[in-house]
Amino acid sequence: MPLYKAVNLGFAGVNPIDQHPEFDRGPNPDLYQAGQDGAPDYQGLRTHYDLPDGGGTMGVWNEKIACILHPGDFMQDLEEGRLIDVGWVTSADVEARRAGKIDKSAFQNLAIIGVTRTIDGHVVIGQRGGDITLNRVTKIGAGLYGCPPGGSLTWLPEGDLIGKTLRQEVLTELGLTENLVGNVELIGCFEALQPGPMGIKIVAVVNTHRTFGEIYDLHAKGLELYRQFRYRQDLSHSGALQNFPESGCLATDAWEHTHLVGLLDTPEGIETFVSDHEDQFTGIGAGALMTYVAHCERED
Repeated sequence: MPLYKAVNLGFAGVNPIDQHPEFDRGPNPDLYQAGQDGAPDYQGLRTHYDLPDGGGTMGVWNEKIACILHPGDFMQDLEEGRLIDVGWVTSADVEARRAGKIDKSAFQNLAIIGVTRTIDGHVVIGQRGGDITLNRVTKIGAGLYGCPPGGSLTWLPEGDLIGKTLRQEVLTELGLTENLVGNVELIGCFEALQPGPMGIKIVAVVNTHRTFGEIYDLHAKGLELYRQFRYRQDLSHSGALQNFPESGCLATDAWEHTHLVGLLDTPEGIETFVSDHEDQFTGIGAGALMTYVAHCERED
């Protein structure tokens, strides 16, 4: 079974448009501008979808997520090197679709995955966190290899959506502050298949100013704090996250990967590792790494 398909190195970027797509079983459109200063009424949206108040496994998650406005033109836009027009849905819409409350085809939101490079010649991968059940392995890829950082592409009215999203994810997943991250280079996209989250994933290289060992230690500190708050103090997931500000640790989402591994940063080595451990990879992990391999080979 393939883990991914349609690697494309011609992804030019995104063009943000302040537009929300309509879809079946969606809420009253007024809720998308009924919050403070015309922002979405996230609580009202959650109530409409009958979602948990705490935000489920994500904790409290309120943001606009970029989605493809013209899915039928997507492949042609890629091939011709055009920017992809992206509107927005909300995090509540995304959670509702995950919970099966709206159709999976209602919208096509975008996610961004970073291939993190260290100054001592490694690429960072990690085993995805969470309880390992058949359902979570299939849908989330729990226990399988992925590439930190990654997450839904945050919609903003202007600016570098991809760079800003990835820098925030690097901070919360790996604990790397702005001064520890170099340039972020967009290299392509691919379509991820299961196990793990499906759909179109944008890939960018994240160059850091730290060794793999230093990144490993920053992540391990965040993971240990989360486990301490979550299990030793018997707090909920969102309750554990609320304790982080006082700890001074910035890796609040270290729990998303339970163990980091450093691969030698060579196309041959990465391709061999993915091939030899294919049954231990998510689609998002294998697809991101092989997009990076294809990028490196083209650059050579």
